[in-house]
Amino acid sequence: MNQHMPPEPVNLFDIGAQRRRLGKSIDEAVARVMAHCQFVSGPEVTALEKALGEYCGARHVVSCANGTDALVMVLMAIGAGPGDAVFCPSFTFCATASPVARTGATPVLVDVEAATFNMTAESLARGVATAKKLGLKPKAVIPVDLFGQSADHDAIAELARAEGLFVLDDAAQSFGATYHGRKLGALADATTTSFFPTKPLGCYGDGGAIFTDDDDLASMLRSIRVHGQGTEKYDNIRIGMTGRLDTIQAAVLIEKLKIFDDEIAARNAVAARYARGLGNVVAVPKLAPGRTSVWALYTIRLPKGADRDGFAAALKAKGIPTGIYYPKSLHQQTAYRDFPVADGGLPVSEQLSSDVISLPMHAYLDEPAQEAAMLSALNERVAQTQALITFNGRGFDVPLLETRFTLSRLPSLFSDLAHLDLLLPARRAWRNELGSCSLGSLEYHMLDVRRDQQDIPGFLIPQLYREYLADRNPAEMQRVMYHNLHDILSMVSLVSRLCGAVDAPVNMGEYLAVGQYYENLGQLAEAEAVYSAALAKTTSGASYQRVLYRMADCLKRQNRRANAAPYWRKLAESGDGEAWIELAKHFEWHEVDLKQALACAQAAQALTRDHAARDEIAHRIARLERKSKQD
Repeated sequence: MNQHMPPEPVNLFDIGAQRRRLGKSIDEAVARVMAHCQFVSGPEVTALEKALGEYCGARHVVSCANGTDALVMVLMAIGAGPGDAVFCPSFTFCATASPVARTGATPVLVDVEAATFNMTAESLARGVATAKKLGLKPKAVIPVDLFGQSADHDAIAELARAEGLFVLDDAAQSFGATYHGRKLGALADATTTSFFPTKPLGCYGDGGAIFTDDDDLASMLRSIRVHGQGTEKYDNIRIGMTGRLDTIQAAVLIEKLKIFDDEIAARNAVAARYARGLGNVVAVPKLAPGRTSVWALYTIRLPKGADRDGFAAALKAKGIPTGIYYPKSLHQQTAYRDFPVADGGLPVSEQLSSDVISLPMHAYLDEPAQEAAMLSALNERVAQTQALITFNGRGFDVPLLETRFTLSRLPSLFSDLAHLDLLLPARRAWRNELGSCSLGSLEYHMLDVRRDQQDIPGFLIPQLYREYLADRNPAEMQRVMYHNLHDILSMVSLVSRLCGAVDAPVNMGEYLAVGQYYENLGQLAEAEAVYSAALAKTTSGASYQRVLYRMADCLKRQNRRANAAPYWRKLAESGDGEAWIELAKHFEWHEVDLKQALACAQAAQALTRDHAARDEIAHRIARLERKSKQD
């Protein structure tokens, strides 16, 4: 019998869901270690090192106790010490720089790129110059691959070769990612990673590994890992440490590695949904060309001046956890603030530390839970927004209502009609100056809604404005500018009048405008009534399709998915791939009919041409097939 299944609680990470998936395989792997009792350097350690090398293409893999020890071991092996400069990004976890200080070398902190959060070659070059001015010898660079995406290894390697730097890649959060088709682990002189439990490939305790193609370095690392021993147990030929990986952890990792690629695909599907749902509201992370990510974290950026603590508290109140990685860059922390920084300072790192916040990210984040997270983030972000309407450099602050924008991010008209009078100065100025407007200054005469000099959030641009200018050439755009502004203001006035029940809507476009107005105010029942009245008047046409979509989405946002399903069905039967996906979600999570869900997903796949969307649908189909077999 079909029954409603409530969504699982949202977790920032979810090791438990993975544990349930692996089931007996983990129990049996650990039981084998308990049976042979080789808890240190057992056969599973050797087997894991071999499997990791085959996975990433590295000739040698040296497992160790944790990711921090991995960095320390490499720095010890290359002889880093007093007088040496080792370059680290400031926007990273302290475990990147602390091993440098522990060897006696000096960490020199450099800046990162805002889009990828990773070290820039330009700041590295300035850091090298700073080190030389201070009398330090440039020894090595540690380009962290933060949050799952690799740094720009080609640019860093080129500078490293010119300066004679050893490249030690800290891939603690990014093992499994690729850079121009090559997996991390086979790019740098040495690469380290961490198997901390919340990492994309994590064990059930601490663990780490080092990857290298250098035979001599690998031999030295194996010696350092066990007290610096030589060919005989009690012939220690160098200073070393106790840095071995426990056999039980190796056994766990062997089983996890078997499903690692599938989990990476699932993480990418989650990231793609976030990007679509939030990309017009906040700054979402971007993949640089030629790079993939394993999405250890999904870190967004709030606009300058936003209340990050309030944002986090509001989401927490709705059951959505968040994390801040990292609230202070290294040079802002007590232990590291006296170390040198690259000339020119670290402005990007400082800005990131003030505005980043991470949302739930793991391979088992189901869509109802993720939609709840996205909707909460949308609502809270919009509640904090201060839109700025600009004309010729003049600005007018227009506070937005606490509106609920749909996950489909359909642009709205201006949300706060009470501040419509603030547009009038711009309207008058347009009348006076558009006659002399040149194409070169066209951008100054466009009605924009901006956010702190960052990209314009698409959901704040009036839909009518965009549609009016669509498909027009630049010369024609100039001619219609004044009429466009007049039409926008007229439309806003019309919506206000209709919502006040002065007149009833007379066509589908006006029904849509009124319905979306109510949606933006969060008055979903009123919006539903408007769409219902519209659907009673017609049963075909493009406007009919748009009203169907708004009705279905409106019902979904009220958690009335069963009521929304017939509308999604009508859209799907007209060839709408997105509607088939919504039906697949409905049957998978609410009707618990996996056969129907699979059929809907396959129908969506047949209609979808976008490669990223097809990959996401393929992952959904694979998951549904796996769940069907389990049932």
